[in-house]
Amino acid sequence: MSLTTFVQTGDIIDHTAATDLNAGDIIVTGDLVGQVVTSVPSGGLVGLRVEGVIRAPKLSTDVVVVGAPLYWDDGSSEMTVTAGSLKLAGWAVEAAGDGVTNVAMKLGR
Repeated sequence: MSLTTFVQTGDIIDHTAATDLNAGDIIVTGDLVGQVVTSVPSGGLVGLRVEGVIRAPKLSTDVVVVGAPLYWDDGSSEMTVTAGSLKLAGWAVEAAGDGVTNVAMKLGR
């Protein structure tokens, strides 16, 4: 019978960068959306924050209410309330109206 072992807390996970990444970048890996912790060149190992509260860019025309699910649009590099085929990034922890370009949100599932 194999035993389980603790690997890490899980709020920041190891990620191998497919491209050069800058601290604060938001990326999608599989079904996870996370924030890059430090800058790293392509091929480097970096911490990817997948839980916690961050401030992220949002589609300025979206009206976001507290608790709304937010989805990462890799094409426009911003969060949106419109799911479509986008990955769930987390939930809003503050309201952000039309014309507002960022939102505080909780990452994770």
